[in-house]
Amino acid sequence: NLLILGRHHSLKKKEVSINDLIKNLLEPLKNKLDSQGIRVILNLDRNLSTVTADPEQLQIALINLIQNAEEAMEETSRKELTIITTVVQNNQFNITVSDTGKGIENENLPRIFDTFFSTKELGIGAGLGLSITENIINAHQGKITVESVPGQGATFSITLPR
Repeated sequence: NLLILGRHHSLKKKEVSINDLIKNLLEPLKNKLDSQGIRVILNLDRNLSTVTADPEQLQIALINLIQNAEEAMEETSRKELTIITTVVQNNQFNITVSDTGKGIENENLPRIFDTFFSTKELGIGAGLGLSITENIINAHQGKITVESVPGQGATFSITLPR
């Protein structure tokens, strides 16, 4: 992860099904998410065929987003994690990861991808997950954005070339 953070990694791109990658990623997490009462909603675009990407790096990025969503929903009564894939114009596709957690305070949104920035208590989380995720997406010539309403959850949108 520190190599990713320092951008000293090389992508090992190959043809990969993003929808299969997401399903395979969620399979070992299913019991943990179920035990926390988190309902997973998948809406995967059937028109999204294979894409050229580094599957291991994308898995790291998605795991970071899922872990943040889990933590954000710890103290909420409605716990839903929604993952959506869509084909968009200009030979691109989107992956959207949304949660019904506590959301991100407006003053923190501009810094959310900064290295070592964390809203967690000292000693809990190093503030690397979202920074690493952004580096992975950038390395794929993509873009990641976040929208959030405090108390209503957060939505991370990743746009990548097909």
